[in-house]
Amino acid sequence: MWFSLVARPDARPMLKVYLNPGVRGRDRAAGLVSDALDRLGFTGGERAIRARLRGVSTVDTYSFFALDLDDRPDARAKVYVSHADATPADIQRAASASAHGDPAEVAAFCAAASGLDGPCTGRPLISAYTFLPGDRATPSGYSVYVPVRDYVSDDAEALDRACALSTRYGLPSALVESAVDAVRGRDLAAGRGLIAHLSLRTGPPRPGMTVYLSTETYGVTTARRRVGAA
Repeated sequence: MWFSLVARPDARPMLKVYLNPGVRGRDRAAGLVSDALDRLGFTGGERAIRARLRGVSTVDTYSFFALDLDDRPDARAKVYVSHADATPADIQRAASASAHGDPAEVAAFCAAASGLDGPCTGRPLISAYTFLPGDRATPSGYSVYVPVRDYVSDDAEALDRACALSTRYGLPSALVESAVDAVRGRDLAAGRGLIAHLSLRTGPPRPGMTVYLSTETYGVTTARRRVGAA
């Protein structure tokens, strides 16, 4: 069980809990997710998601089940799926389970964030399906998380990608650079992992892009040699 606290200047803090669908074993995760969604009123939601995946418990794994611990009318239930060796085309299909997502835009984001058109063989790409009050089997929103740290030579390259994408999706690149400067304690070219994930949200409740930063509390991942470097 994980918890996260969301703090915004214009709203009271919100608490979220993340549960492990694999707590009884990977092969039983789909059943737990199905039961949880059915009990919350999203009957058939797991089947709708699974229909867009390549193979649950083989290459696609239910990794988290999240709940907003809040009584607001836009409180969410979210289902996270990790995709081993996925391509942007695989993610486009996964995103099509959402009612209001943008599968083609999601695929383009994955290719730009990872720098790959083919399989992402490092840390897996992750889908998140957002169920809102009033939904049934079809989730309203969809997000994709790209672990950019595994697909760059160093954090200088990761920052370049983050800034280029943030400009495309309306997040000021100067804000991204300022946030990175506030937490980094080293040269960005000296390692990778400070910029951990890049995420795109499509559909309700709040479409947009997020850049995830790491504190590197336990160490710094070694930089790779850039292609073509002397």
